[in-house]
Amino acid sequence: MKKNLNRIFLATVLVLAFLLPSLANAKPTIRINAGGWYGEQTPELEKRFFLDDLLGGFGFGRFNLDWENTSTFTLYPLGLEIFLPMGKNELVIGGNLINHSANITYTGFTFSPAISFTTLKNYKSRDYEAYLGYAFKIDKLRLTPRVGFRRHSESFNYEELTFGGNIAFTVSDNVWEASVISLFMAGELKYQVAPKFSILVDLMISPPFLANWGGKMNHERMVLGFPILTYDRSESGYEMSFNRFTLGAEVALTKKIKLQFGVRQESISVKYPDFYSLPIVANINTGAGGFGGFDLGEFITDLFIYSSSKTSEKGLLFASVSIDI
Repeated sequence: MKKNLNRIFLATVLVLAFLLPSLANAKPTIRINAGGWYGEQTPELEKRFFLDDLLGGFGFGRFNLDWENTSTFTLYPLGLEIFLPMGKNELVIGGNLINHSANITYTGFTFSPAISFTTLKNYKSRDYEAYLGYAFKIDKLRLTPRVGFRRHSESFNYEELTFGGNIAFTVSDNVWEASVISLFMAGELKYQVAPKFSILVDLMISPPFLANWGGKMNHERMVLGFPILTYDRSESGYEMSFNRFTLGAEVALTKKIKLQFGVRQESISVKYPDFYSLPIVANINTGAGGFGGFDLGEFITDLFIYSSSKTSEKGLLFASVSIDI
């Protein structure tokens, strides 16, 4: 199924490539889009990190509270669209950058007793999307189906500081990195209610049967305590499917400048296939003889926690401006 969809997508690109020279005499419209998207997010990693720390191998580890600083201001859209006339309809070529950054924090407690403060420092979620579409104009109605691809990436530095029965803190950069490219299908419906006012609905989907290319995740974490040192290195694939729904309005401020606003919600399902981890625990108290070894319990629980599919939710309000040049 994925191979067939890939062929259809590539064939569409080739057909359009052959059509473009015939449109050389058509005067294109170039549109710059810029806007912001504000709301709350529930990251899928919050659920995984909670279970990972709670189980602590086969025993009871740490109970994490809800993540903080998860309110989002996402730069989206930030991009360009080109409209090529084809009779009364239009061929649409476009692309966008989607960018969000934060410093997410959370607190955890253990029976030791101990309290841990964790920061996902320099958290960044970034997407690049490009698409091809065709706008059908039917009286006051404009329908624009489109296909495209999206490169999604996520990264941060894990920092932890624990006080209580012992003191522990992270050393080294402890980087989490994940990225994947996926195909999507989308469609926008816009209806002109008045000369300068339209309502719009947009739906973008990338279901699991569409292709995911080059998905990968890697993470390294080292926590130095007294007398225990823990080290874990994880690698896996990275698969993503998503849907994004937009309902809003468009106001024409001038002939070339339009304002859009409304609500937008996105749901992303993520899993980490072929997950592999190397958890090591070592006693660095040389006076006690010291010991070290592979943590089998952590390895097994991690495999189940990260191989399953979990969902991130994001969004609420958006506003953007479009300028034709």
